[in-house]
Amino acid sequence: DIAVKHDLYIISDEIYDRLTYDGEHVSVPTLNGAFERTILLNGFSKAYAMTGWRIGYAAGPTEIIKNMMKVHQYTMLCAPRMAQAAALEAVVNGAKDRDDMTREYGRRRRVIVKGFREAGLDCFMPGGAFYVFCDLKQCVQKSEPSVWLNEKHPGMVRVELTHNLRNTREIAVSASGPVELPEEYCDTELKGPAPRVYISEPEEKFVKVAEILADYRNRGIDPDNTIILTMLGWKNYQKKDTIDIGDIKLRRVSGKDYCVSGNVLFTTARKFKGLEANHIIIIDLTERHLERDRELIYTAMSRSCMYLDVILSSKTKDPNFLRKAAAEWQLESVGL
Repeated sequence: DIAVKHDLYIISDEIYDRLTYDGEHVSVPTLNGAFERTILLNGFSKAYAMTGWRIGYAAGPTEIIKNMMKVHQYTMLCAPRMAQAAALEAVVNGAKDRDDMTREYGRRRRVIVKGFREAGLDCFMPGGAFYVFCDLKQCVQKSEPSVWLNEKHPGMVRVELTHNLRNTREIAVSASGPVELPEEYCDTELKGPAPRVYISEPEEKFVKVAEILADYRNRGIDPDNTIILTMLGWKNYQKKDTIDIGDIKLRRVSGKDYCVSGNVLFTTARKFKGLEANHIIIIDLTERHLERDRELIYTAMSRSCMYLDVILSSKTKDPNFLRKAAAEWQLESVGL
């Protein structure tokens, strides 16, 4: 009605017209007064799963298409002949495969939405396409990277899908660092992350590491997806590739390795770049490291999806230095 009233053209992207689960898709050109003013865009990437073929089409009134072709012929030649033949085959003989895929997507959306809802996430049932959107307000913890790195960016937050959920083990942790959220989320009072801090003598530090990992396990959290980051070099420990702590085996890694389920990785500050994990334990931290490796420590915080534990070095002169830093960084709390 608005387009007719003001004599406007309508560009209608209907790439998901065949991926509709509840009811029938209504094409815009079929609406009253829309046919002569609508440019319909569609393609084969979604409904026919031909994403890599990069072929689609525009349909509309003759005069509009003629003028579009004047621009089109000088910007590109045409879709590859092979892709055109495949698209024609999909239209002529691909209806059954397309409909079977749509039904399977419809089944999957019900399974996914059910899982999110049972985990405590508010989630609506999509009527088409293949995306599910959840309300993450209850899972957001606001971080303060602007304080850490002297950058002003109020929209940087941490999304932790394991925060305040009932059935956390049924939901995969998908966020490993800061993400962007709309402005309305940026002024909330939520804070995070808040590390737990310990002070241990050198011979006790791995005992404390074992206690931390056992605590994860006792709370139903998989302790194996963990990185242990030492601020000292590997030579300060053993010269072999693994260290056993009870039933936990620490494996030395290079900067190219990733922490996967079933491994606890042990690495040094210089090789930490590129590593990600649900849990990160920093050991041997002193005031000097805080000043020298400020960005590194922030990186550890931002890449730890769930928990961060810090074991201070016995050489620490002021045991409260991290508590003071936490106040500066506007962290909610530091348990010492």
